Amino acid sequence: MRIAFFGMEGVFSRAPLWHLLQADMDVAAVIVPAVARWQGGVDLRPLAPPRARIDVPLLGPTAEPTIVGLAWQRGIPVFEVLRLKSQVTREALAALSPDALAVACFPRLLPADLLAVPRLGGYNVHPSLLPAYRGPEPLFWVF
Repeated sequence: MRIAFFGMEGVFSRAPLWHLLQADMDVAAVIVPAVARWQGGVDLRPLAPPRARIDVPLLGPTAEPTIVGLAWQRGIPVFEVLRLKSQVTREALAALSPDALAVACFPRLLPADLLAVPRLGGYNVHPSLLPAYRGPEPLFWVF
């Protein structure tokens, strides 16, 4: 099964991606939200791994990579998305030919036209009970 993974750089997104990779699922791409607007009006852009790795022992040897780091380790493309409703974003997702979407803690609602791209639909993992504790900061309401 070919999967497009939507998530954030945190532990709640890392675990589902890690398990998909351990199950030898074909993860076509990892898509993360843009942290800020960038120049040029691009709705979606690829993130390239850093050219040189510099080991800084700030986190220690037990630090785990984020979903972006996991993707780069496996050679999976990573995209940063600014506008989910744009035609460019939809076409880029369609070009990946995913059978399904896996969504884990992605902070924005996916529009219907993106959800219609994969033939098997999407699967959502959420860190709180829905619908009572929904939104971009659901754990705040739980705690």
